[in-house]
Amino acid sequence: MAQIFSPSANVLTKLSIVGSIAALPVLGTAMYAVNMVYGYKYYIPVEQPVQFSHKHHVGDDGIDCRYCHTSVEKGKSAGMPPTHTCMSCHSALWSDSPELQTVRASYISGQPIRWNRVHDLPDFVYFNHSIHVKKGVGCETCHGRVDEKPLMYKSHTMTMSWCLDCHRQPEKYLRPREAVWTMGWKPGMDASTGDAAGILALEPKLLSESRTGRAANLEGVELKQYIERQEAGGAGGGSGSESSTGAQGTKDNLKPGETQLQLGLRLKREYHVRSAREMTDCGTCHR
Repeated sequence: MAQIFSPSANVLTKLSIVGSIAALPVLGTAMYAVNMVYGYKYYIPVEQPVQFSHKHHVGDDGIDCRYCHTSVEKGKSAGMPPTHTCMSCHSALWSDSPELQTVRASYISGQPIRWNRVHDLPDFVYFNHSIHVKKGVGCETCHGRVDEKPLMYKSHTMTMSWCLDCHRQPEKYLRPREAVWTMGWKPGMDASTGDAAGILALEPKLLSESRTGRAANLEGVELKQYIERQEAGGAGGGSGSESSTGAQGTKDNLKPGETQLQLGLRLKREYHVRSAREMTDCGTCHR
């Protein structure tokens, strides 16, 4: 019986096996990217009846988030502005623009504009804007730099794992309450304007342990141990001059040498943020 496959077929078979194994990570990455874009609709601008630009209104004109989202400090929902809010400016500005025809028609008819949701959490998830604002979670932490978005889109997945990352270690994200609305705020900046205050505007990884006497950029188990020491009053945290300054430290945003982690731990105490165990409990978000 004649040989069906030549000896070179062995080499081709081995290469095909190796190639298939090597292709798995590439295929997995591609599927993940497709899921992020088309599953979570991540970074995809949402079409609206009026193409409202946050970049123009927030970034260029400096309009405060609360001017339109009036219930964000006191309610579960941030609230959507009534047409009257839009017309308080646009009755005089761009009053004849065809792009604002929908706004004018809504104002005349009394029928609200039906905006399309950008962030739509499942009905079984409980979320309250006001409690996050009171605890020092900035708008951009969840919504991204809205002052740079001509059209609104999701900057984060809003999945359970994404939320739990913050609930486990909120000190990585907390800021003074007066800086909640300030886009691009970092430790060392003025809370209300976001301008550099000239006091150690440093990223934690750039601040050496030898300079502060404590770890500045820790992860995993080391970070957990550091947080436990800080919350227990160890490593110079929660005692001495820190406790004596109290609210004044919050007003000044930063104490000399204070990093985001140290600031977050202090604000966590001052704002009475619950423990990670409580905030990762199922009943916190599923009621």
